[in-house]
Amino acid sequence: MLLSNELRDFSLQGKLAEKEQDIHQLSHREVEVALLAAQGLTDKEIAERLSLSPGTLRTYWERARTKLDARSRSHVIAKLLHTNFQGTQKELEAEMQLLKLFLASSSEYAMIITDAEGIIQVWNPGIERVLGYKADEWVGQHLRIIYTEEERLAKKAERDMAESQYNGPVLQLGWHSKKDGIFWGRGTLFALWDGELQGFGKVLGDATETKELVDTMKGLSDRLDSLLRQSG
Repeated sequence: MLLSNELRDFSLQGKLAEKEQDIHQLSHREVEVALLAAQGLTDKEIAERLSLSPGTLRTYWERARTKLDARSRSHVIAKLLHTNFQGTQKELEAEMQLLKLFLASSSEYAMIITDAEGIIQVWNPGIERVLGYKADEWVGQHLRIIYTEEERLAKKAERDMAESQYNGPVLQLGWHSKKDGIFWGRGTLFALWDGELQGFGKVLGDATETKELVDTMKGLSDRLDSLLRQSG
């Protein structure tokens, strides 16, 4: 089911209204930190993006874990994405507006939620921009659809799902499959818990331009090294 601009549809059809903790317990900055982590940013990148010291960033994570009674950072992210929309109409509208802003800011990312077996249940419009698929092509697919052919044969999707269950979020930087080929992607896969495993979340962005820049810089560096050796 494609996530539209209507967050009410997002919450009802996407089956994301089953958490016992409300998002309004978190401060704006705590939410911001968790959402950036869900997009695959490292602590160093989050700290730089938000102009925070490492110690301050750790404090935000600890406060979020305490407020949501979460076992880990991945549990904070899982509870945040499974927010239970409760409270007064005013509170509900404020929570929906916050998630609208999140979706709008995440238009360059594909966001996917699967069931416990890895079958895709919910996604955002970013799948069309990043992966090239339309809704009717996406229904009932397994998460492995975004893995390369070699990785599918090696059952890497299943191994990553298992790792995220037992070791926490899996940072994924490498080649991914899309409708018309492959691309260099960066994202995070994490397990979603509510007492027991409910499914998996995947946030993925296209990092092809970054890789091309790095490869170009490496080529120039190698060429410079070669010239220096020749001149020496």
